[in-house]
Amino acid sequence: MVGLIRSDRAFRGRGRARDVSREEAERVIEEGGIVVIDFYADWCIPCRMLARVFEEVAAKIKEAEFLRVDIDRSGSWPDELRIRAIPTILFFKDGRLYGER
Repeated sequence: MVGLIRSDRAFRGRGRARDVSREEAERVIEEGGIVVIDFYADWCIPCRMLARVFEEVAAKIKEAEFLRVDIDRSGSWPDELRIRAIPTILFFKDGRLYGER
């Protein structure tokens, strides 16, 4: 985890998670730095439970950008990222998916 937090980019966290489209999330990822994305759906009860915790973490970790993407509005992106269940949280660092899955 320590390797994830170190980044050459300036700190850019906003102190809160933002709901964004696939296109906006991809733009933020391409800008580099650390991006944490919660993939969720409105109908998913575990997703709702995680949302509060995700917001709390976003408020505490300013070194990362926290985003939420609704899988029902993001086309084939969840399939492309091999997301098989929700909620799923993925970490990106300097434009790349962090870690092996």
